[in-house]
Amino acid sequence: MKHTIRVYHEDTDFLGVVYYANYFKYIERARSEPIRDYNLKFNFTVANVCADFKSPARFDDILTVTTNLDYIKGASVGLNQVITRDKDLIFLAIVKCAYVVDEKPTRIPQEVKDTLKDLFK
Repeated sequence: MKHTIRVYHEDTDFLGVVYYANYFKYIERARSEPIRDYNLKFNFTVANVCADFKSPARFDDILTVTTNLDYIKGASVGLNQVITRDKDLIFLAIVKCAYVVDEKPTRIPQEVKDTLKDLFK
């Protein structure tokens, strides 16, 4: 799944590069938009993120966030997310999301698993 983002002035720091925390916003949007597009109400929360900053992005860059499903286990989902500018690697993230109901980790229903596989193929 691919999602395109333009870098605005508000995204940059005093050096003119994207402030590090904004990369997490970008990958969140890339995970959320497909679910929103399908008008789905999934109860996922981020449990863990391992991030690697490779190269800075700057004002007015057009970035592509690619999200791939790595695994689906009992109550969690693993995603690999990559941000690129053209062919330049900008950012990598390994994200673990927990499925929660009533604020408790819950086994992911088969219907949700099937939809996730379809969304992030």
